[in-house]
Amino acid sequence: MVWLAPAVAVGLAHSWREWRVPAAMLIAIAVATFFIYPLFYDALSHNNPVMAGVLTIRNVLLVVLFLWSVRRLYSLGKKTPASVPALKES
Repeated sequence: MVWLAPAVAVGLAHSWREWRVPAAMLIAIAVATFFIYPLFYDALSHNNPVMAGVLTIRNVLLVVLFLWSVRRLYSLGKKTPASVPALKES
């Protein structure tokens, strides 16, 4: 999940208010990933339902973060640019 951090960091620098929820989600995703893979991967590979639940929650958060980013990109692309005065042809 390290590859998501630079994008969220730039978003936070650009607009703190809009990016604080995705940043919190990314922290939750990173913590869940840390618990799953280096710490309790053996329990996950032995079908531990708690670790399967943590993995499911992490994946749901990733999908929500993806959907948020798609919605945000769509809204940014939909904004009309400032009107530029037309050049007169003589």
